[in-house]
Amino acid sequence: MTADPLPDIGREPAGCIPTPSTNDGALDVTRLVSHMLAAGKKGIYREVETEVDRAVLQEVLRYTKGNQVLASELLGISRTTLRTKLRNLRMAIEKQVLLKFGQSQ
Repeated sequence: MTADPLPDIGREPAGCIPTPSTNDGALDVTRLVSHMLAAGKKGIYREVETEVDRAVLQEVLRYTKGNQVLASELLGISRTTLRTKLRNLRMAIEKQVLLKFGQSQ
């Protein structure tokens, strides 16, 4: 067991729990749950589920370069369910049109 320093929860706004992450920026579910328990939060499962959904969807959509059809296939959910989750999480997919070098607009 290591003595990893935890963020000072007392400095966060009332009702706000920081989303702990690992050194590489990945969601640390164990630390998130620990922080929520220490803060006396209720509804832990729902909040953790939301953060996990956000992390998974973000990573899969990054992998598929925003292709929702491919993302929904990889996730094993319908495209409608994926779009509903994105809307509920207030996540948006930005698409860009890039010109090849030497082309004019």
